[in-house]
Amino acid sequence: EQLQASLREYNPKERGGASPELLLAMAGVGVGAAAGLAIANLTDSDSPLRSSVYGAIAGGVLSTAAGRKFMKKAITEPSTGLGLISTELGELAPQLKFRQRRHELAVLTRTDQVNDAVWPFLKAVNKLPKDSGIARALLNGDVAAINAVPELARTYPAVRQILDSLETDLRGLGRFAEGITNYFPRVVKDFDGLKAAMGQTAWQGLEKVLIDAEAKMARTENRSLTELEQSLITNRYLSAPNQTSFLPGYAKSRRLGEVPKGFEQFYEDPSTSMLRYVSAAVNDIETARYFGKYLTTKKNGKKIYTDVDGSIGNLTAELLRTKQIDREGSMKLREILKARFEGGEQGMHPIFATTRNLTNAALLGNVVSAATQLGDSAFVAYHQGLVPTLQAVAEQVIGRRQITPKQLGIINHVAEELADTNLSGKVLHKALTYSGFKAIDMFAKSTGINAALIRLGGEVKSARGLAQFTEKYGPAFEDPGQLQQVVRDLRARKITPDTEFVAFNELSDMQPISKAELPQLYLAHPNGRILFQLKTYMLKQGDIGRRDAWHEMRKGTPAGIMRGSKNLALLATMWALANVPGDVVKDWMSGRDSDPLATPKLVENVLQTFGLNRYATDRLTQGKVVDTARDMITPPVKVLEDILEGKPEAVKYIPGAGRIIYDRAMGGNEKREISETKALNKDKPKAQRKALSPEAQAWQRKVNAQKKAEKLARERAAR
Repeated sequence: EQLQASLREYNPKERGGASPELLLAMAGVGVGAAAGLAIANLTDSDSPLRSSVYGAIAGGVLSTAAGRKFMKKAITEPSTGLGLISTELGELAPQLKFRQRRHELAVLTRTDQVNDAVWPFLKAVNKLPKDSGIARALLNGDVAAINAVPELARTYPAVRQILDSLETDLRGLGRFAEGITNYFPRVVKDFDGLKAAMGQTAWQGLEKVLIDAEAKMARTENRSLTELEQSLITNRYLSAPNQTSFLPGYAKSRRLGEVPKGFEQFYEDPSTSMLRYVSAAVNDIETARYFGKYLTTKKNGKKIYTDVDGSIGNLTAELLRTKQIDREGSMKLREILKARFEGGEQGMHPIFATTRNLTNAALLGNVVSAATQLGDSAFVAYHQGLVPTLQAVAEQVIGRRQITPKQLGIINHVAEELADTNLSGKVLHKALTYSGFKAIDMFAKSTGINAALIRLGGEVKSARGLAQFTEKYGPAFEDPGQLQQVVRDLRARKITPDTEFVAFNELSDMQPISKAELPQLYLAHPNGRILFQLKTYMLKQGDIGRRDAWHEMRKGTPAGIMRGSKNLALLATMWALANVPGDVVKDWMSGRDSDPLATPKLVENVLQTFGLNRYATDRLTQGKVVDTARDMITPPVKVLEDILEGKPEAVKYIPGAGRIIYDRAMGGNEKREISETKALNKDKPKAQRKALSPEAQAWQRKVNAQKKAEKLARERAAR
């Protein structure tokens, strides 16, 4: 999400002023936090801090127009918050779903390809001392300085080739009248520092240019400037002959084609600048290609922008003209595409993004969570069949797999929700890598795409299988000759761009691997994504049930009802059994006795798929329905609460083995046993109740003694 995100928004305001919307949001956060704390005190809540945070979130959301719009849409049109846009597009017209997924595949694969091409050079740059001067040399295109370092000289031609290729595409699409020549992409990171270095007069001129550009973009495109556009405007302004008054006298007579000495500190480092530039460029190119002949552009000076509204209008008009959608469908299509290509290209506020990434690292970046991912490989059997799944696993083990996740651009893409590239995003990426989470996830993805090709390659050999494949993929390959070639390639197990797309589509049916597998509200409201944290997989499972069971049953035909009922039964079985391997491994790592096939455990697996974990079900049994619902739809605030209050439970959030340490040495296993035993003994006669183990009894006595001591201490202090 951050790759094409705006780093900073410039509002048309007086110098030193503040955005009224921002002030309202800040006030709402403050009032909400105070209200949450007050309610917690009145109701004797067990967690005033958590209530305060919930109040702050509610206040911040409801105090802004965007927040109120988000809530209204979620309430009046639940499908915008619960349904995935690929499914919504497929219901409007199947070809729209495939068109969108082709776009996502193109963005992912080309971004991965250009990153692979430039990474050897960037890796060599990162190994050089920071005071080597190479950063400034790159910003200024000092080829002599680059060639003076053998490793840079060896790898730089590939970088130039990528930049030239992107520039050719951008110029061909009318994006830039002039592009990058020898210097690296320049992305300004510290506008405040640049302001101080330039002096007041020069800065005011640049600020006016940026404000005017921001206002014009808001009027014409209904969006903010991207970081790439901000940096281009800044660099163009600084390059003007009359904008060098802040330079020493000897430099005033020349254009600022070069970054002055000392100014490189205000720019992103070469690696960050390059990766963000190529990602933004790829996205811009592929967006133009997505709309194709329906593309409409707007001109602003020498730069041409994609007119998203106009392009969507042209595409919608054609679908209406050919009666592929109706008027109501055209309105829905417009909203979905605007969410994807406008809001979907914006990033969360850095505070929200950092909070999400660090809490995700705390919850997912450990070996216990990695073991949970084993269920994804087992779940492939539901989608692709048991035999193709086992064959795909065997081929991976012996190194004969047909296709890899990297070929689809998702080698570093566990899930779209977890795709972030800022500093906290890198922390999350490292935690997922070293805990084994990423490796197990990539194994599951590889199993899924190879099992799909194996299954389809066998099915299209029969008349019935061919008919089913044609029914599903006919709208994706409108040329009959192309569809026939895809069938021949599948039978021969031949990898082509079209069979790669089929594999990507099959994996998209299973996992939320791209923005097409996210809800409309998630995409349309960047800061609202914090409410979807760790829920995209759950939403995908709900979407699978809706697609495979409900949509079949609602056809009303005997065959449809039978298929839907069968799929629902299979899904429930897989939700119960898929996590059994992971549960066995987790119990072993944490030192617990394992009984994964016990009925309560299987029921818990199904409920946990949809967010009702052990903690939530315990609260439900206590009658805390509102509190449980609140916890399900809000971010994992308990992580922050445990850490800020210094609770012993915070140990389990340490990436790596934190969870194991907590379970084995800090009462985690005993606490779990007490909870499970309490639920098991509910409503049973005393004689039939299960007794706690000696370890759990000792831990319970210890906790009760601590609570009693704390209570006495409070009473003494009150006196």
